[in-house]
Amino acid sequence: MPNARSQTNSVSQIHSPDCSGLDWDWGCTSEALKLSRLNRSRTSANSAKSPAMAPLASIVVRPHAMEDRCLVAPHPEVRQRLLTRYNEIKATIAQSSELSFLRSVLRPIERRPPGFNDGLLRPGPTFRPGMTFAAQLKERVLLRGDVNVIVVLVDFSDQKFTPSQTKEHYAKLWFQEGSNSVKDYFRDVSNNKVDIKGEVVGPYRMPKPISYYANEENGTGSTAPNARTMARDAAILANPKVNFSKYDNDGDGFVDAFVIVHAGSGAERTSNPNDIWSHKWVLDKGAYQADGTKVYSYLTVPADCKLGVCAHELGHLAFGWPDLYDADYTSSGIGDWCLMAGGSYNGNEDNPATPCAWCKVDQGWVEVITPKETQKVSLPDVKDEHKVLKLWTDGVAMSEYFLVENRQLKGRDKDLPAGGLLVWHIDETKDDNTSEQTNYKVALVQSDGLMELERTKRDQGDNGDPFPGVKGVRVINTTTNPSTKGNNGVPTGVAISDISDPADVMTFTVSVSNKNPAKAQIGEGSTSDVAKIHLSTH
Repeated sequence: MPNARSQTNSVSQIHSPDCSGLDWDWGCTSEALKLSRLNRSRTSANSAKSPAMAPLASIVVRPHAMEDRCLVAPHPEVRQRLLTRYNEIKATIAQSSELSFLRSVLRPIERRPPGFNDGLLRPGPTFRPGMTFAAQLKERVLLRGDVNVIVVLVDFSDQKFTPSQTKEHYAKLWFQEGSNSVKDYFRDVSNNKVDIKGEVVGPYRMPKPISYYANEENGTGSTAPNARTMARDAAILANPKVNFSKYDNDGDGFVDAFVIVHAGSGAERTSNPNDIWSHKWVLDKGAYQADGTKVYSYLTVPADCKLGVCAHELGHLAFGWPDLYDADYTSSGIGDWCLMAGGSYNGNEDNPATPCAWCKVDQGWVEVITPKETQKVSLPDVKDEHKVLKLWTDGVAMSEYFLVENRQLKGRDKDLPAGGLLVWHIDETKDDNTSEQTNYKVALVQSDGLMELERTKRDQGDNGDPFPGVKGVRVINTTTNPSTKGNNGVPTGVAISDISDPADVMTFTVSVSNKNPAKAQIGEGSTSDVAKIHLSTH
């Protein structure tokens, strides 16, 4: 039986612009404010592609719908173009003084409404402005065993599939065992706890052209028509062929994984406003009822999709993970170290990174070991034995803690920037990974102390991030740089020392102070569990 658990995922997200005609929702859209359309002026075919910057007075703030969309990260080439345009904007708006002021004003009230990338899979109540989804959704169900997914192919009068883009092609990509499919990926990273199954139907001709659904806003505009309109049309067309009740995996009356593969390319790769940007969202006008169940949440990817984008979006749709890249593109979030950040593009999108430790712990895919005293540890690669350490501040369960995993350059992590011990600083009180000026929700403690993931926009991860890393950093505690201090600057009592070279089994010593033994939480594991890790490697 699936287990219920508290759901805390909530993260902010930007409407990613096209670079040829800027359409920028600053920082993120919200139920309260949306900064949009700095400049929609188009240049002629013979002029420069980058339009003139609109004056600050042209900025429009408008209300936004409660149910928002969750985009895949832009392709690295598109991301670079976005960053170039971002820097042009910064240079234009009075040396960025107004820009900084605007961001400082908007960010405190930006709270992600349900439907974006907070794991919303079902209709929720109306939320008052400023209330996070994490504060509202009390329980979600962990999917286990067979996870049935319905994939619907759709094309348009102005955009069709190529001869090679057949039902058989997508059945292989999603469901065929041994073909580096979505099924293979999630079986690997979940420690066989989930098995993706399903069918591919279509293609169905949409009643409107793709330009209608894209609507010059990548299909992600806040008003119809948009991709939500396309999703509803797709559900209606597929209904005679599909028994949607088969895809309610947890028996709650809702389809868990409704996937739309549309003809054409994704805007995350082309940056064309008349292409659809891959995303997870929810249907407009409420759920569509069919076969005694309801279709509400969906994801859509393009015909030329690869494993990385499909796995990333299914991470949102089936498992409720937020985006962990910096959604306003002013920094890198956690870069290429996680499927839910830039890691979806690793290996030319054919070998995306595994989900980070926080994602795997969130879904119960790893054994969590919680030491309560100084202990020598031998920790295997997380892909081999699926074990992660959790280190509480002063040994007491609270919202801020550290996760430690061993990630080596093999298998699903073959295309990481480097191998070694990854130390994650988790702060569950944070909404997202957007504000590098404060603290991320899920932050990678970078061994070289340079904080390049937070401070630069081009570094997606390097050999200075894992421990011991290029600088040979073999200890981290409350006095080192980087340190294990809390986000409030207070020592946590957590220390890791004697870190070995990268290997399939890494050794180190972990210390957790215990100021109040009566309140110390042994949590999911104990000291004996750590010893068990050591013994399991011999």
